[in-house]
Amino acid sequence: MLFNLSEIFIIVALEAFLIFLVVFRYFKLKSEKQSDVVHGLESELQHVSQELSEAESSENSHEIDITKTSFIGEQIRKVEALESELEKRQKRVDDTKLIAQKANMAKHDFLSNVKYEIYTPLNTIVTNTESLGKALKDKTLLNFAKNIYDSSRKLSQMFEKIITLSELELNTFDTMESAVDIRELLESKMHKYRALANKKELDFTLSVDEDIPNRLMLDENIVEEIADNLIHNAIKFTSSGYVKVRVLTNGFDKAKNAINFSLIVEDSGVGIKKENHTKIFNIFQKLDDESSETIGLGLSINKKMADSINANLQLQSRPSHGSTFALFFKQVEIFLSNDQNSIFDPLVDFAQIRPSGASVMVIDEDHSICNTIEGNFRDSAVEVSSFVNTRDAIAVLKSKKFDLIFIDIDMLSVDDSAVSKVIMHISRAPVVTMTNVRLKDIEFDEAGVAPIGHLKKPISRFELFKISLEILDSKKLKILSDGTLKIK
Repeated sequence: MLFNLSEIFIIVALEAFLIFLVVFRYFKLKSEKQSDVVHGLESELQHVSQELSEAESSENSHEIDITKTSFIGEQIRKVEALESELEKRQKRVDDTKLIAQKANMAKHDFLSNVKYEIYTPLNTIVTNTESLGKALKDKTLLNFAKNIYDSSRKLSQMFEKIITLSELELNTFDTMESAVDIRELLESKMHKYRALANKKELDFTLSVDEDIPNRLMLDENIVEEIADNLIHNAIKFTSSGYVKVRVLTNGFDKAKNAINFSLIVEDSGVGIKKENHTKIFNIFQKLDDESSETIGLGLSINKKMADSINANLQLQSRPSHGSTFALFFKQVEIFLSNDQNSIFDPLVDFAQIRPSGASVMVIDEDHSICNTIEGNFRDSAVEVSSFVNTRDAIAVLKSKKFDLIFIDIDMLSVDDSAVSKVIMHISRAPVVTMTNVRLKDIEFDEAGVAPIGHLKKPISRFELFKISLEILDSKKLKILSDGTLKIK
């Protein structure tokens, strides 16, 4: 069918009108929807504002339940749901931890209860086998008896280690500090293993830094156990070369009368692969797939024992290049002695201290302490001024220079270390405290005096001479290994 020009124009006009209507309707509906959304949001905001206004004006100050009526409420519900889930998970963790603790405690109780039940027959086996071995003449039977004896002793030691490990895991392992001579302890270990090292023709040596004090406050049993195991392992896994035992100082804290030091056992043995450095401290850990060898309890117990005394056991090693085990001790208190050391009294001459003269101040409420220090310096060129209260001492200290101050530790730290702060600002004299308590129980204010030495009450003539000589003359008094006294 053919259309003339006017008909075509009418059809085009109608199509254009229809398109216009469609577009207009689309944008009108879209605008209405946006308007509805805006209106809804405005309504929601008005609703929330109204609820908040009502809450503020309400005398009863009831909480608003917006959780059912607003977008904010929806978010609150989600947060509350998450918090609830978190609480449930935390409770499951706590319950699991409690179950594990109860299981560990049950294991420990069981081991403790059967300890003597096992030890009694084991000790009987050990004792009787030892007696039997002495009576046997037949070499074959004697060898059987020796094997029974060795195995029963190993079993007894193994059970003891399991008990110790259980106590360490439960934090019920008792530690006890005492004055320990680290040199003497290690020399006994060297003597114990000397024959074994000589059999392998190893260079077996011990060296201890001169600055290591004679006695340190340590748990002797723990230090001895760790040192024994490290030295034994070093010799065991070294077929040739050397095993060196060293003790090195890593710094002093004079204010706290403490020292950092390390006990190092180094060998030229087989060494340990890097990937096994962590495994070696695990219980019965197999080191690699090629070997059937497993690690026993020794190093695992050593590691936990070290942790219990605030020490850290570390390893450096490479295959075929030997191993170095280092036990790092932090803030170990130096034992304060007040022994009179009458053996050296003839050599203790206070006239040797600053022959040119010095001024020393003593502050202590105890007259006998003041008299002791004054009496020892009486025949020297050192002038001693004693005070039984800090007020008089500070008054003199403001106008006179002193070379050394001895002060009771309680007087120094009284009133939030007020005395210590005053002395810090008016004098540069080194301070030595006099105490009858452990220094680890004392906190010194950083804004006050930092003591450079300490004397234990009652004051020892020998210790007073030693610390005065060191501070006033920069000389050290050493008791040598042969028992003689040396000033250097």
